[in-house]
Amino acid sequence: MTITQLVTQAQAGSRAAFGELYESLAGDLYRMALYTLGSQQDAEDAVADTFAEAWKGIKNLREPEAFRSWMFRILSARCKRQVAQIVTRRNRPGQLLRNRRGSDAGNCHPPGGA
Repeated sequence: MTITQLVTQAQAGSRAAFGELYESLAGDLYRMALYTLGSQQDAEDAVADTFAEAWKGIKNLREPEAFRSWMFRILSARCKRQVAQIVTRRNRPGQLLRNRRGSDAGNCHPPGGA
């Protein structure tokens, strides 16, 4: 069955068809999310959230053959929002000092390199 046929079935409410769409695209979406976000957990969350959003909005997709690009646009927007949240958290006053204290604590070595 083609992607377009699966999308049309998913638009009619077929969870099985949407599951096949997931199987066909999840790996590619995950690779993009991992590259963008740099964290396996964040990438997995972004892909899961992308598919949840897509399921809610698939009936509004006017061109079933555009499903793949539509999914990447959803993922891209989600990743941009996540990166913006990460940057915002890191730029809060006092946050840098807390991050440094936490990350440097395990990396302290006595002089002489033991």
